[in-house]
Amino acid sequence: MYVDFVEQQNIAWRYQLIDQKGRVLKQGKLNSNESVIDTKQLSTGVYLLQLESELGYRVFRVVKE
Repeated sequence: MYVDFVEQQNIAWRYQLIDQKGRVLKQGKLNSNESVIDTKQLSTGVYLLQLESELGYRVFRVVKE
């Protein structure tokens, strides 16, 4: 999965990828404007991508097909 921060530069984001049961499957830091989160081992389904930085907190719904 590609994550592209077009509006923010040089901000360190912490992320968590969460399944529908609320389990944290992956977590880490994203430090550049464009980052990759490896989701190859994940099953098809719907996940939540939570991002947090000094600018705030954001949640995105992600569908893996």
